[in-house]
Amino acid sequence: NDGLAGLQRYDSANELPDVINFRDWASSPADLDGLMTRRGWRSGSTLPSPKIGRWRRYPYPKLRGAPRDMADLHIADRLVARAIVARVGSDIDAARSSRMYANRLVRSGSRWQLRNPSKAWLAYQGNRLASLRKHRWGYTLLTDLRGYYSSIDHTLLESELRPLASDSEAVTTLMECLGSWRDRDGLKGLPVGDEAFGVLSAPMLIPIDAFLTIWAGDHHIYGDDMTIFHTDQASGRAVRAELEKLLGERGLVLNTSKTNPYIDAIEAMAAIENDLLSSVTTTGYIDPDAALDMVYDLWDVIRASGPITVPRKLAEAHFALRWLGRRADPYAAASLVLRRDILLLTPKTAVDYLIKAAPTD
Repeated sequence: NDGLAGLQRYDSANELPDVINFRDWASSPADLDGLMTRRGWRSGSTLPSPKIGRWRRYPYPKLRGAPRDMADLHIADRLVARAIVARVGSDIDAARSSRMYANRLVRSGSRWQLRNPSKAWLAYQGNRLASLRKHRWGYTLLTDLRGYYSSIDHTLLESELRPLASDSEAVTTLMECLGSWRDRDGLKGLPVGDEAFGVLSAPMLIPIDAFLTIWAGDHHIYGDDMTIFHTDQASGRAVRAELEKLLGERGLVLNTSKTNPYIDAIEAMAAIENDLLSSVTTTGYIDPDAALDMVYDLWDVIRASGPITVPRKLAEAHFALRWLGRRADPYAAASLVLRRDILLLTPKTAVDYLIKAAPTD
């Protein structure tokens, strides 16, 4: 009932309240005050000692693997987190190189705003491909971190954040919130699902960014996804070994199931373009027969096309063969052995598919 007036104002404009970006709360301070009173943040006109609401979690389904634990925070705690970013976000951004793409601010201060995630992801994709085309790197490592948010050590995060932040009070408030959620509610690392904590996670990887700037031929980071380039295999492996050591000192590890090295630039480009195609794995949520028809159609186009000369086409071949191979579906087997160019361009994927789908043949 307290929020009825605010709802009616939005209804008159044919809009719904936008609780994610807090526009409705900002336009209805009395409603927010009433909510905080009911939750114990205020007692009449008295402002009690700061109270940190509970961190709760709920499972959010992922395309593959176990559901992710997302944070269910009280609206006041979310506003506090946004206020912390308003105070220290520009300091964090200034310490990052241009090769860290995710959770960047396009506007700082009290009305801070993130760079559009889709545009940031496309920049990450495009710059990786551009670097490969230009330098034809002899070593490419595609990887990410295992359980990044839940692995973040609060003490280490504070030690990284305090030298960067011009507002020490904001850092203290952040650590009080994290400590309360950890000790009382069982939080590990940082809460997942609020864009404020995406910004606040960045200090953990700024030293990694600085290390790769010096020692890698080139590198690009999107959140906890990393791509590392070097001139040759030996140098690339040496940088990877030092990277794993540095990560281990910070309680972080590479996700081995998603860590793939490449010594051929064309194959690396195909793998990166396959990141875009991997969204098709959402066919798991489509009728199985329809999903299968989609992959069959894709393979038919590949089979009937001319020689594969662009990474995009090779990525499509990789994707179709891996998808069919996971299901041991022999649909592409007969035509694959007739396409010598595909066999030569993607021998590991092709052989793996044939062993799974047509071992007798």
